[in-house]
Amino acid sequence: MATYKGIQGYSVQSLGSDPSPAASVEGQLWYNSASNVWKLAAGGAGAWASSGNLNTARNTAGTAGAAASTASLIFGGNTGSPELITGATESYDGSTWTETGHTMNTPRRECGGIGNSQTAALVGGGYSAPAGGVIANCETYDGSTWTEVNNILAPKSGVKTAHAGTSTAGLFYGGSPSTDSSAEWDGTSWSEGNDMNTPKSNQARFGTQTAALSAGGYSTTYIAETETWNGTSWTEVNNLTSARSSFAGAGSTTAGLCYGGDEPGAGTKKTELWDGTSWTEVGDLATAIQANAGGGASSTAAFSTGGNPGYTNQTELWDGAPVAVKTVTTS
Repeated sequence: MATYKGIQGYSVQSLGSDPSPAASVEGQLWYNSASNVWKLAAGGAGAWASSGNLNTARNTAGTAGAAASTASLIFGGNTGSPELITGATESYDGSTWTETGHTMNTPRRECGGIGNSQTAALVGGGYSAPAGGVIANCETYDGSTWTEVNNILAPKSGVKTAHAGTSTAGLFYGGSPSTDSSAEWDGTSWSEGNDMNTPKSNQARFGTQTAALSAGGYSTTYIAETETWNGTSWTEVNNLTSARSSFAGAGSTTAGLCYGGDEPGAGTKKTELWDGTSWTEVGDLATAIQANAGGGASSTAAFSTGGNPGYTNQTELWDGAPVAVKTVTTS
């Protein structure tokens, strides 16, 4: 018969108090000699909680500040029907959105954002009405000013929300009209990367310039396809549990999250967790949403804000699997 030591690689310890923090001993079992009970450090399933509203309700906005869900930016988007497109920028501290007073030179929706801080971001592409249509314009943000820089290689929209990387080492991929192209940014200019396996737009995206992920999107129809990028090429991996488009993502190629979206024809609450190999459904958003913005550098801390229906200002914050000490009971 297998023993605990044989399975886990260590013996059960007898401790006078519970270890802290609990996350440092996740999955471990011990005997608390002070309270005379068995204890276990276990992670939860994760859950969304309401957070502070945006000042300007919008959908199809871009985001940056992916290093932390508590220090992010949102910019651009559509604020009303039919084409009330904004260039307004707001910053987020994990509970409250604040208007920065800084507006992009070219207002746009369905734009892509890159950046890992609130003072170093890039926006590229999008749709600028009425005369601009689908654009290639790019701008960088330093915390106080938006500055026009070199354009992406081709005009594209449908690149909503966050892309991969930083404002000096970024990656754009997919977009509308549905394309399989990818382009790398070095802080000054763009260069063409290898194509994706399937042309697509409005997919969830996250990662870095050398390790990125694309999930779902639209390619003549709604798709569930997932592809990963290793800095050189794209590889098809396991699909989402359901096809959808126009949704947000956060995390890395080994621990990611995607949430919301059009599935198809209506918004969904669905959240899926990526473990580097496959997707698993976890806790739903409180409200079905599509064309939402989001971000975060891990699968345990992310945000979702804005979206359809109704050009919402609603924000939800994800706590991905808090580890807690639990008493082991038998029945």
